[in-house]
Amino acid sequence: MNWMTYYLSKNPSVKTRIIQQLEEMFPENLDGFTPVPFAKLQHLSLLEATEIECLRLHPPIGYAMPRMTPASGAVICGTFIPGVPAAIIGRNPAVYRDPDTWHPDRWLDEKADLSTMKLCFLGFGYGSRQCIGRNVANQFVMKMMATLLLKYDIQLEDPNLILGSKEFTIIKPDKTYNVILRPRKP
Repeated sequence: MNWMTYYLSKNPSVKTRIIQQLEEMFPENLDGFTPVPFAKLQHLSLLEATEIECLRLHPPIGYAMPRMTPASGAVICGTFIPGVPAAIIGRNPAVYRDPDTWHPDRWLDEKADLSTMKLCFLGFGYGSRQCIGRNVANQFVMKMMATLLLKYDIQLEDPNLILGSKEFTIIKPDKTYNVILRPRKP
């Protein structure tokens, strides 16, 4: 949610489109007090794409994976695996056009190779070692962000703030920052 708040504040046109989608899908929630129902969250394509894009650029587990390829790389079953952290896969220019640019619409582009993009998305790991809380985390973030965006206008206190990533057990912003929440008028 930290990265989503940051990127949506820096990209008001995307934030506006998400709010429009929310208002159309949940007119009964415009009072800001009625929670967005879980059953309808799967229809919020742009909000979901925004979450995936934030996780692609800043995966929560990127540097804390228990098994790592040696720095020189390794050949496993005839396939060369480069010796880089898994987080780097989300920035592969062979898979993602403009890989260092935050662009949630890439996940909605019918011309994109979505199957390869999803295969290379390691926001929660992959396969048998994937985070077992992935679905719960996704639902929580979607519900919280949908509710926040319906109820508040979210802005950065410092609109000129530029965040970088800091490697820890997880990848997190390199500095703390404040946001301003103003109640939205329906």
